[in-house]
Amino acid sequence: MTASSLPETDPVAARRPQYQADIAAGLDRFFEPRRDDCPWCGGTRLSTGCAPWTCCSTSLRFELSECVDCRHIFQNPRLSLDGLEFYYRDCYDGLGEKQMASMFEGNTPVSRTVRRC
Repeated sequence: MTASSLPETDPVAARRPQYQADIAAGLDRFFEPRRDDCPWCGGTRLSTGCAPWTCCSTSLRFELSECVDCRHIFQNPRLSLDGLEFYYRDCYDGLGEKQMASMFEGNTPVSRTVRRC
């Protein structure tokens, strides 16, 4: 059998064991510590809700905090470097690749509404 006649493997299926191992190792390592203050103004009156999207297939749950003082909305807790690597690997190269491509083509509506937990 020549290299050109070998069956192609599904790249997503090939990555699935690594995703499962990453998730099994625990999701806490994908996040930095939660902030108690606003990164813009330092205010400590924060309102927390869930992010309005679940992007890709990750098991990561994103939460947003809004500063009552300056109205800045930010991800809290923020993804760690390991979390960013996992998220981008999944969204751009993995199971969410088609969803991300569609979103960047303008075919997917994006909501700015924060859904409360």
